[in-house]
Amino acid sequence: MKRLQEMVRALCCVLMFSDDIALMEREASKIENIYFDLSSNVSRKPALMRSNLAALAQEYNIELHAPPRKWHSVLKDAFDSV
Repeated sequence: MKRLQEMVRALCCVLMFSDDIALMEREASKIENIYFDLSSNVSRKPALMRSNLAALAQEYNIELHAPPRKWHSVLKDAFDSV
């Protein structure tokens, strides 16, 4: 059971701190409403993964933390190729 809990926490962290999810959410947040279909007047606000995931993690007392990242200097790499 402990291993499953660790895997769920790791998966939540990866999703919560993924750059591609953040970019998609930034674009989705510009959308005012999502409509049920083209002929409907029923709409809702976009459901964003990271805010829903944060609420779920809080509900189940799962501590989320950013996974380690490897950063590199853009300027150093640019000068190495010259």
